[in-house]
Amino acid sequence: MKITVAALGVVLGCISTLTACPIYAQDEGNCERALKQLREKKTKNTKTLPYVCPKELGAQLQTVLARIKDKTANGYKFDKAVLHMETGSTTELDVGLNLVVFTISYKGKKGLTQSLETQFTSDDKKALEQQLAQFESLGFVGMTEAAQTKQKSAEDRLRDALNDAIEIASQVSVLPNTSVVAKLQFSVSNEVDAGVSFIIYGSSKASAGLNFTKASVNSIEITLKKNKT
Repeated sequence: MKITVAALGVVLGCISTLTACPIYAQDEGNCERALKQLREKKTKNTKTLPYVCPKELGAQLQTVLARIKDKTANGYKFDKAVLHMETGSTTELDVGLNLVVFTISYKGKKGLTQSLETQFTSDDKKALEQQLAQFESLGFVGMTEAAQTKQKSAEDRLRDALNDAIEIASQVSVLPNTSVVAKLQFSVSNEVDAGVSFIIYGSSKASAGLNFTKASVNSIEITLKKNKT
């Protein structure tokens, strides 16, 4: 994903000072170059790509995180979030990529995998919210309007599912809880013309037939703490 030249300086400054800042402006790596080649080689009949690069998925997950609720009606407040991405290796295009997230269209077994895990604090979330507002005001380029709309819709669905999970977790009152955890697991789809979307486990018919030996299992875990009185 590319951004305007004006936004580039803003993001690069963020990267030098924050570990949890958005990653739209990071340099294109081997995964991004290989995925671009793969997209160009695909025929007109191909609608999906077999994997997505961690940078792209991470950028979307950070956008989702910036938009989830900060507190619940019964006194719980956002404390931290942990983003977990299951990555592995692929020999697609014979480039031997060793850091990709497998989509639901991946044909082979995902084999040996490892995890990328990033933790965000409440302060990190506030910083993301501010940076996201700057990006939206400056405007993104390099993506069609239709693709932007579909990506936003996918992010909204994941955000709404997380907010629902947060509300459900906060309603457990049998024990004197001082904190609650809401966790969602999901896999991803990568459409050639529409980008990355999310398949949330257990929340839709789409997740019923997923092959866990092929698709990466990712998650977002939100911890909320009871406000002190």
